[in-house]
Amino acid sequence: MPAAGAGVVGARSQVEPRLPLWLAVAFHVALVAIALIWQSFRPGGMIGLVRVPSEHLLPWWGAAVAASWLLVLGPAWLEDKLPPLRAVSVELYQAVAPITTLRVAVLAGMSGFSEELLFRGPLQETVGWVPAALIFGLAHGGFTRRQWPWTLFALTAGLLFGWMVEFYGALSPAMVAHMTVNAINMRRLQRYAPLAERPLRRAEPQEPADA
Repeated sequence: MPAAGAGVVGARSQVEPRLPLWLAVAFHVALVAIALIWQSFRPGGMIGLVRVPSEHLLPWWGAAVAASWLLVLGPAWLEDKLPPLRAVSVELYQAVAPITTLRVAVLAGMSGFSEELLFRGPLQETVGWVPAALIFGLAHGGFTRRQWPWTLFALTAGLLFGWMVEFYGALSPAMVAHMTVNAINMRRLQRYAPLAERPLRRAEPQEPADA
């Protein structure tokens, strides 16, 4: 193993923050605004966004916990079996890095709140929960074959979240599950940091051979 600094001249991380926090906040605030404006024209108005979950044998928080762990443990198991999924996870890490407590809180919290407000709010009320889940999946990539696993994951999550809203009659169970999934999965993506943050190396100059 070379001594510290040997063979690494001006080493730096290949991964730089691609998503400034202010831009993420602005994007999700825009989603909230769209959802509120759209919902204001829906029958029943804003009351549709603030309903209390209905009572069932399976409490809403139990469904939120079950959905969260399904959407965390499922992808983690598949990534260990399928290398293409690990490549997608590396790309996701690069998209959200650096993974700090602040970024996890902001990105997981705002995305879970704003996306559920829009996709499971006025959109699902307009087109139904299955079409809304399809649109949700397509909104998370799907334009190249390499992104299809991420799209399928988002579609599965959208179907689960949409069912929860239909079953409990409220957005809050899906919001809690969505935020939880995003927070845990963002932390889990840190395992791919060594693959995404390889230092750029520059060859050491060769000394001329003795005559």
